[in-house]
Amino acid sequence: MFTDSLPKELLDAVKYAGRWVLFLYLLMVLCPIRYWPFNLNDWDSTWVFALNYGSSHHLILGRDIDWTSGPLAYLAAPMDLGNNLVAGLLFQTALWILLCAILWDVFFRGRAPLKNLAFFTLFVGLSGPQYHHLPNPLAPGSLLFVGGLLLLVQFHLRGGLSRYLTALAMLGVVPLIQFVGVMLVGGLLVGFIIARALHGGPGARRDMILAAVVPTLVAGTGYWVSIGSLHAFAIYIRSSLELASGYDLAMALSGSCTGGCYRTERSRSAVLFRSGSTSRQAKSGRVVSQSSGAGLCCGTR
Repeated sequence: MFTDSLPKELLDAVKYAGRWVLFLYLLMVLCPIRYWPFNLNDWDSTWVFALNYGSSHHLILGRDIDWTSGPLAYLAAPMDLGNNLVAGLLFQTALWILLCAILWDVFFRGRAPLKNLAFFTLFVGLSGPQYHHLPNPLAPGSLLFVGGLLLLVQFHLRGGLSRYLTALAMLGVVPLIQFVGVMLVGGLLVGFIIARALHGGPGARRDMILAAVVPTLVAGTGYWVSIGSLHAFAIYIRSSLELASGYDLAMALSGSCTGGCYRTERSRSAVLFRSGSTSRQAKSGRVVSQSSGAGLCCGTR
């Protein structure tokens, strides 16, 4: 082999440089920092504007807004409305720093061979489009899930309570951005708990309790602070399930593209905002419903 003829110091230096190249590449692939510009021609993204508008005007999910995103979705796709852009960029920067620490732990503190890291980088790179605002406007939610999953794997391989608690906290934030995150995180944690129960070992009971408590506590605290009412939370869950089932039904129906766009945008403008309990909220609902309805006209031309 060619590598057998190289001095050990040179071979170690080449491998170390290779780790750095792979590390920096993944750091760019997993970069969550982005903002959502105003684009009058992109009528399919009016829901992003609606969520940012609702956040900047203190509208509440389940009370004023019905949608399938979490209450912190505006941090994943911030627009220059109110303080959303500043808050979103700060959140995304903190997430990127956390992902940098996770990748550093995997690449430079772990014992994985370079070839294993190369395959890992390859497959994460292939999933790269899912971590950018097109086709995934709420990509930071997916990055939180990926980061939490990486930490869970590292905890399983190398231990470390700090890795485990950080992973569980990250997974608890995912549903606050993506409603589908409830199913993703729930399925992952149920599988993890079953695996710990079957294999046992030291600390298995502690790990199972933490897996059930920490994400629930993080998500529950986030929902309570942002929604603040069990009644509004119940309406949010029900409306999100109804909207999701409507999308599933729409994907199963045949018809022209124009008709499908019309029906989608019509339902979007009709159900996104509720009638406010105050005149200010009612006015806000009308303004954003009209903005969302602009896409309706585009879909019927």
